[in-house]
Parts: sequence; structure tokens; C-alpha cells
Amino acid sequence: MRKQYTFQRVLLSAYDTQLVGKYSDKADTVMVEIDSSLKSFSIQLPDFMSSVGKQFAFKNLGANAVTLLTKNGQYIDYPGTFTKLVAAYSFYSVASNAFDKWLSLETNATLPPSAHDLDTHADWKPYDSVNAHGQMICCNSDGLWEKLSAGDVGKVLKIVATDTPGWADESDGGASAVALALFEHDEAVGISTGETGIPISAELNGKSLTVLTANVAVAGSGSTTDIIVRRHRGGLDVSMMNSATKIASGAYTSSNGVPNPVNDDVATGDLLFVDVTATNTVSPLGLSVVLSFA
Repeated sequence: MRKQYTFQRVLLSAYDTQLVGKYSDKADTVMVEIDSSLKSFSIQLPDFMSSVGKQFAFKNLGANAVTLLTKNGQYIDYPGTFTKLVAAYSFYSVASNAFDKWLSLETNATLPPSAHDLDTHADWKPYDSVNAHGQMICCNSDGLWEKLSAGDVGKVLKIVATDTPGWADESDGGASAVALALFEHDEAVGISTGETGIPISAELNGKSLTVLTANVAVAGSGSTTDIIVRRHRGGLDVSMMNSATKIASGAYTSSNGVPNPVNDDVATGDLLFVDVTATNTVSPLGLSVVLSFA
């Protein structure tokens, strides 16, 4: 039968001087949260021979340093020390090698600023609370581990709010693109106002224009060919670009335009028009564009 590993969380204060008696012998990993807000103090580790296979992870959540002491002159690492200082607001992990010493796993890793308050750790859950297929453990914006519910068919993991992971529809998070030919491959590109509108469907609703890529079949020369996108909504037209996509002399493609963050969004029922506002001195031939949304 496969061994089931268990996790236990304990809290020690300045009135606790040793770990023995504070945790279950059945626990493989013991998270020891230390409240050092009152003062500095020392905690004695158990005998490593009685801790075979165990790992102790110490989180100092207070403003004072805490000293870990070994029993009977046992080493932490070798050649090593008989004591270990866990600085204020830091993390240290140690495990028994069941032979001759304790082994340091991580030393004085600084905790996230918001993880110093003991109250923020009230909702810590043991790892074995993940007990269903599809569940995941993620670190939230406070530096705490939290369990996500099982995902559903067609859902993807994405940031659904600031620093908050969650399951969402795949169609909501993917990128989309629309292509349009404005001039035939042997037709000279000229200044023009788009006459054929690109309708925005429900699949693009709520997305924003991220890139306008333009390509010509035969490069022009001199000056630049400039292309913008215009959005028609509710009888009003606005430019979706802060600056046009410009195809340089002798170039065949460009995506250097910058969308306008105020007007780059699209909604169901919008019409988008592509305008050519300038051309190379010697016009290129053939013009196609790709509008990318995310």
C-alpha cells in the first residue's frame, strides 16, 4: 500500500521552549508558525533519531529572532552548528537524515510583506485537503497557499481578478484575429477611407485591439504607407489607434502602430473600418491587414 503523507500546523509562542509534544508522531511535515511578537526566545528541536522522515518548516511571523537548539550536541549540517537563528519574518526548513544530523533545506527566505500578520494564516489548510481530481493548490497575492476547486470541461486556468487565479471559459481568454484584403495584389495602394466594415460578433465582444499588422505584395519607395482602424458604434466614429501602422520605404510589412487604450475595445455589433491615410511616394501594390484582439 502506498504511504499517505500527512501535514500538521502548530503555533509556538514565547512560552514554548521545545517542539516535543507539540505535534503528532504520524505527521510527516510539520509547519511551525512562531509568534515572536513579544520577544526573542529559543526552541529545542527533538532528537533526530526520533524524527526519521520528518521535515519541520519554521515560519517566524514576528519582529524578533528565534533560535533553534539541538539536543545532545546534534549537528545541523556537518561540519555545522548546534544552533540556527531564524530571523524576524523569515522561513527555515530542516529535516532528519536518520543517521547523524539535521539537514537544512532552506534558510531565512524572506516572507511576503503581507504574510507577517498571524491573522492572515487562519485559513491555511493542510496539503491533504486536496482530495479530488482536478483540484489545484495556488499561491495567492498574500503569499498564502489556497485550494482551487476542480476545473470543468472546457475551462482554462487564468487570472480572473488582480493576482487571483481561477477557472474561466477558454473563449474568454484566447486571442483572435481578423484578416482583410484592401487592395488586390497588382493594384496600386492609394489613400482611401474604408468602405467595407468588419462586423464584430459575440466571440470578440469585450476584447481589445492589440496589433494592426499590414502587408503589401510589392514594396513602395519613399515616405511611408500609413494605416489606421476606425470604430463605428452607435452612429459615431472614433480612431482605435494612437499612431498608425507605417510601412517604410522598401518594406513589405509592419505592425508598429499603437492602439488607443481609450478606444481599443470592441463590442457585439460594432463595425470596424480600415483607412489608408498616406502612401509611399511610389505606391506599393496590394495591401492586406490583420487585426489582432485579446
